[in-house]
Amino acid sequence: MTRIIATRTALVLVATVGAAVALATGASAASYKSKNLDRAESRVEHRYQAGRTSGAITWREGLRVRRALAEYRALERSYKADGRLTAYERRVLANKLAAARSAVRTAAHNDYRRAPVLPRVGR
Repeated sequence: MTRIIATRTALVLVATVGAAVALATGASAASYKSKNLDRAESRVEHRYQAGRTSGAITWREGLRVRRALAEYRALERSYKADGRLTAYERRVLANKLAAARSAVRTAAHNDYRRAPVLPRVGR
């Protein structure tokens, strides 16, 4: 009788550990993809700030970039509200981030520059 209880306990323990590993693996894969989006967002923000500092992106051009980043962040917040991101949600977020990245690239390379003698205005 004791042996049967010990065997059941061991099986329950193995099943529990197996389920925990499966959940952790799935969660880590999802968080890895989420971290990729976070890193990409950070790069876009850094490029925007570098463009603003150098004068390559004017305040008015920055409006489009800031709007694109704000849309991305609002959508990311709403998607992550339930604690996970589906493949569709990641794809939509990646497309929004690509739009923000494109806005930075366009603004930085369109030959409109803030005159160096003028103060940097805006955010």
